[in-house]
Amino acid sequence: MVINMLWKVIAVIAAYLIGSINNAIIICRFKNVDIKSVGSGNAGATNTVRALGKKYGIAVFLLDFLKGVISVLVGNFFQVGFYCAIASVIGHVFPIFFGFKGGKGVSTAFGALALCDVRIALILGAVVLILILTVKIVSLSVLICYFLLPFLVLTLNGFVVSEFFYISILLSLIIYFTHRENIKRLLSGTENKFGNKKNQEE
Repeated sequence: MVINMLWKVIAVIAAYLIGSINNAIIICRFKNVDIKSVGSGNAGATNTVRALGKKYGIAVFLLDFLKGVISVLVGNFFQVGFYCAIASVIGHVFPIFFGFKGGKGVSTAFGALALCDVRIALILGAVVLILILTVKIVSLSVLICYFLLPFLVLTLNGFVVSEFFYISILLSLIIYFTHRENIKRLLSGTENKFGNKKNQEE
């Protein structure tokens, strides 16, 4: 039993380390660009688009998404998939390899959700896409989706308060924490729309 618990702990730590691999920083360094000095300074996919273009931004999104997928996949093997989902997102936000200063965790969280429940990932993916195309504010679109996340989990699971429900609340809280500056700009009406040259990171 002790050995089994040890493997669970190792799986969660591994998920954190996987999450700590910041693809935006790594890719930008290969192109001799400091992502922290470009645009919003955030080490994420949207800011990579500003620094290197859409091709690299999409690559960062997919790699960050994959971090969440792999982390939960490893966690599921040891029956700690939900905890590995949280660990991978925390790793992305506070990466040990990059001075604990990372991205906002949206792509990694989305990848983790895809493994936890693909229905939720598909619904949220569709919602955020529609919102971005209509309101044209990435941060607002993301915040609305993660506000809906716990309610969606509760609804799709027959209104049973499960472990996944609590994990979804924690994921949402992390996303809201990383978007606290965006929330301030949204409240003050200064958040830029997607496509503007001065558009802020989601």
